[in-house]
Amino acid sequence: MLPAVTAMFAQVIGGERLPAGFWAASLAGIAVLTGCLLLTRPGAAAAGFGWGDLTMLGAALCSGFGYAVGAREARSVGGACSISWSLVLLLPFSIPAASVAFLTGTYDLRPSVVFGIAYIAIVSQLLGFFAWYGGLARGGIGRVGQIQQIQQIQPILTLVASAVLLGEPLTAGAYLVGFAIAALVWLAQRARTTAAQTVTRTRLAPPSAVTDRLDHENNGS
Repeated sequence: MLPAVTAMFAQVIGGERLPAGFWAASLAGIAVLTGCLLLTRPGAAAAGFGWGDLTMLGAALCSGFGYAVGAREARSVGGACSISWSLVLLLPFSIPAASVAFLTGTYDLRPSVVFGIAYIAIVSQLLGFFAWYGGLARGGIGRVGQIQQIQQIQPILTLVASAVLLGEPLTAGAYLVGFAIAALVWLAQRARTTAAQTVTRTRLAPPSAVTDRLDHENNGS
């Protein structure tokens, strides 16, 4: 859902305009994912979505909003300053939340755990966003937001990593859904690229009056 949500905020916040084909493919991907959740989990259809699903939905909405706002600011201040100032401005919220978590939680601070947290904080959540926000600002929020999932196949890579690192079982249906979502993301990206090329050709085309005059001169010669 994250590419579709990012594209939605790109249109609302970033002022980008995306074609109908883009939205159709994105919504189809959401429908495939939702159907997979309801049909493949035991009792999911009867029980409906749980707190875990709502939490992930909230995470997707927050991420899409953050991507759009960060990319908009990166157009003027750059990707590095955009993520860095975001972290500074959020300190009044993140410090109390981290303090509560530290005082109330239990920890197993093995070297592998400390290394994993340090990698996520420094590489994934800081340095990686230098390039990410810079890319969103240069390439368009909606377009680059799709590339995030198309690289290409973040859903499939996540499935494989869950099996290799966490020992989770994989089914043929999981692979089929992953490939289906990747194909729909590709279609959304293609629709947006085609629309962008059409707009570019229209802007570069000479006015009709000039075209008629050139044709008349050519026929006369």
